[in-house]
Amino acid sequence: GRTGQWFGFQHYGIVPDMVMGHSLGEYGALVAAGCLTFEAALEAVSARGREMASLEVPDKGAMAAVFGPLTEIQRIVDETSAAGGYVVVANINSNSQAVVGGSTAGVEKAMEAYAAAGINAIRIPVSHAFHTSIVAPASAPLIDQLRRLNVKPPVRPIVANVTGEFYPENATVEDMLDMLGKQVASPVQFVKGLQTLYAAGVRVFVEVGPKKALHGFAEDVLGAEHDDVLALLRVLGADIAAPLPARYVGQWIIGTSLGLHFTPVVVHEVAGLWYLLVAGAVFAIALGYVSGVALARLADLDRTTYVD
Repeated sequence: GRTGQWFGFQHYGIVPDMVMGHSLGEYGALVAAGCLTFEAALEAVSARGREMASLEVPDKGAMAAVFGPLTEIQRIVDETSAAGGYVVVANINSNSQAVVGGSTAGVEKAMEAYAAAGINAIRIPVSHAFHTSIVAPASAPLIDQLRRLNVKPPVRPIVANVTGEFYPENATVEDMLDMLGKQVASPVQFVKGLQTLYAAGVRVFVEVGPKKALHGFAEDVLGAEHDDVLALLRVLGADIAAPLPARYVGQWIIGTSLGLHFTPVVVHEVAGLWYLLVAGAVFAIALGYVSGVALARLADLDRTTYVD
């Protein structure tokens, strides 16, 4: 659905300078970066889902959302690993929230350590421990599926989840496929990605979508250190908010005519539910139309007027 909204933005001439996704959302970012057509992205997401669903391993692993200082989250992961448990920080989301994943026993042991340290950790119901080596066997079959979808090098900068850096300017198709193959079994470097965007000049962000998780991550990462980030609230359907003089970012980031850099960030869906994106494709055209109406209203707003 968010990718459908992207076409609504394009219709009104709102085009981002840079793009980034979170986990599955990287495929939406690839559409915005010109690497995949919308149809190809749907096929890619479907292929990714099939490979994950068909993956049979002795221990499918576990994942848990952890709320606390990132340094402490990492410390307990390191201590658990040193004691023989397999666990990694699978989603490095912000300075105060992350998702850990690994073997079932490893994650359970880490959760016990978090509880003892007074850090809140909540088990996430997933089919596999995504963004860990447990799902690495799905990478090669996924690359084979993606190779037939005419993946192209980006026409605008896109940050890779695997590195938290931009895809290389001279990236070949094979480079893109290799990165996407690694993405399923590698931690999501979202904190580093936000820092990369800021260092590249990104200052104006707009959140679009029904959730606000990434909105909070960016506030935590960027807002704590910088006071020059302009945020626009979510544009969901016809629900429009005027620009805010705050430090927010969200699922989609689009630019305004302020002469600054802006970035689309695609929403991360709960791991294991990517099939919903395929079902959501049925609504893409309608969402694009609604977004277009919303953007028309946004254009009428006084961009110099801010509300709290």
